[in-house]
Amino acid sequence: LLLESRRRRRLEEASGNRGVVPVRWTAELWAWNCFLWPVCVVADALGLDLLITMPTSIERLQREAERRTGLSDWGRTANFPGLYEFVVDRVNDLKLRVSPLGRLIHLDYLLRRLMRRLEVVDDAKKKAAKARDEPLQLTFITGLPRTGTTLLHRLLSLDPEARYPKTYELLDPLSTDDVETRVERVDKALNFVKRLVPQVDAIHEMGAREPEECLIALSLEMPMLFGHIMRICVTPTGDVSIPDLRDAYLLYEHQLRCLDDDDSEKKKRWVLKSPAHLAFIDSLVAAFPSANIVWTHRDPAQSVPSACSMFRTFAELTQHSTVDLHAIGAEQLAYWAAAVTKAETDLAAHPNTAHVDYDELYRDPVAAVAKLYEVFHWGPISPAFHARMTAYLDKNKAERAAIPAHIRKLHRYSLEDYGLSTPTIRDAFASYYTTHLPQHPSS
Repeated sequence: LLLESRRRRRLEEASGNRGVVPVRWTAELWAWNCFLWPVCVVADALGLDLLITMPTSIERLQREAERRTGLSDWGRTANFPGLYEFVVDRVNDLKLRVSPLGRLIHLDYLLRRLMRRLEVVDDAKKKAAKARDEPLQLTFITGLPRTGTTLLHRLLSLDPEARYPKTYELLDPLSTDDVETRVERVDKALNFVKRLVPQVDAIHEMGAREPEECLIALSLEMPMLFGHIMRICVTPTGDVSIPDLRDAYLLYEHQLRCLDDDDSEKKKRWVLKSPAHLAFIDSLVAAFPSANIVWTHRDPAQSVPSACSMFRTFAELTQHSTVDLHAIGAEQLAYWAAAVTKAETDLAAHPNTAHVDYDELYRDPVAAVAKLYEVFHWGPISPAFHARMTAYLDKNKAERAAIPAHIRKLHRYSLEDYGLSTPTIRDAFASYYTTHLPQHPSS
């Protein structure tokens, strides 16, 4: 610990980058990394066949996934396994910065997504005759991170007529284990993460039975969690290249149909959500032409630094020594500015689109939901739905107020922390301000 602390100080002094700051590790995060460090050193030195051994390769992870599932048809596409191979190479390149626990988290995530891909591809092949027998009724919520997408998703999911993917379902859509076992397993893993980085509670609500983001399912084609989506799309020089993910959405469709088959109530309308959709609207619409799309809007000068704080938390979970906040800021700005520009073009010809203002959503959430129901002709809000939303909002307000001040403090942020400024944001999102936030002073 002493050697690591001294090395970290030397890195900070040598960098000359004011954005380089020490990681904020909890005692438990320190303990796990100290426990795993010698294991990593020995595994790497001897080349042991362990998941945690680095460098690793996509071929090694695929072999292990095949061994655990007994399957071998990967359903290769234009992006697979190329995007996985790219991410594995980047994880290998980051070896000196990824913490021992971080390398276990990265590699375990990739392995489990590869296992799920094998299972979903195999199941889709078996059920090819009945695939796409009738279109799913899908509503996708997207927008810049930290623009109210989670709140809106939670509220729409409370409609007795709506269906939403729960975390435990997205993580393993074809599992034959009983629901309580799956829920207990996922909650145990999520609670472990919350102990390691407690500020995550102030950033994003997590629970096995909670509505969760689509990026878990889309990761069967392109790894997205833990910042991998940024590493794929943003080059070291700041250029942005966004791949075509139609195949990812088609795989997602099969996962949703599998969950539909297991749904005894046969809800008629899916409510889905992820800010990640914003960059891939063209792929989404190509796979689901009749889908409804809801775009939430908030001043990027507020949402972008909040997103940076969230990705800083991911970095602190998986890196050791220091985190470069300015690098996070530059990467987030480049990616989301490109995503917004692309989304404006992609949605121009899509008729089933609605827009929700962040301030209006938080000022009167029920009224904002009622407007959406008018836009999509879903009828009036039922008394049961209204009661559920009111109860949820009261409960959520109390839970967030109960988050300790020292935890909330870890999610405090500013543009300057991440090497950004209001003029920088204004320039990058100039068209977005004019089109979607004309009343805002920044426009």
